[in-house]
Amino acid sequence: MKKFIYRQQIKPSDIEVIADMVESSGFFSDEEIEIAIELAEDKLDKQEVSSYQFLFAEIENQVVGYTCYGLIPATAGSYDLYWIVVAKDLQGLGVGKMLMAET
Repeated sequence: MKKFIYRQQIKPSDIEVIADMVESSGFFSDEEIEIAIELAEDKLDKQEVSSYQFLFAEIENQVVGYTCYGLIPATAGSYDLYWIVVAKDLQGLGVGKMLMAET
């Protein structure tokens, strides 16, 4: 497997990628897919003001997985992991573990 490039900045094109990846994973309901899209749109709209953080893993400029997480209010450095999603064709290859290690 080729080396990942990680990025935190969300791009407009990520909304469709997230929708496709979450839906094709086979793990999430329609309602959960909508929530994943809403969180990404919130981050795209609000950027640094958003309480949601994203980490994308890319291979050859293609998103192959992502995490969405956020600071837990009233804590000193504790975070909730809201989403971790890996492209269906790369599931089971350790991509999720690598994303968690970087998150």
